[in-house]
Amino acid sequence: MNSTIRDQIEQINSSANKAYGNSRHFFDIGLRSYEQLLSRQFDAVTTLMDHGVAQMKLYSDAKDLREVVSGQVALNRELADKLVNSSRELVNLSSETRDAYRAWFDAGVAEARDNMEQAVEKAAA
Repeated sequence: MNSTIRDQIEQINSSANKAYGNSRHFFDIGLRSYEQLLSRQFDAVTTLMDHGVAQMKLYSDAKDLREVVSGQVALNRELADKLVNSSRELVNLSSETRDAYRAWFDAGVAEARDNMEQAVEKAAA
């Protein structure tokens, strides 16, 4: 087999392997983000269920309306704090995912630029 054809076949195989690796990395970023998002959703549902149980307990244990109202204020403040923290975590998750995709894209652009420069150098030689 001609060495030029062999070089071309090796180049095609190398490009295909790099493309597979890049695609795999892209989908891994998405999968990791999805898993974290799903975990946060389960945490949110658990928080809301716990809040509902605490409210039911408050209604059954309260002796008068004043105790119910003050208990509601405390429970709602606690829920609001948890939801604010959860929102912050989601913003951080979004930022981390954005940064991971940006790094993936930048690496792909740099690799493509290097490949083009090498091709131009080979063609000029």
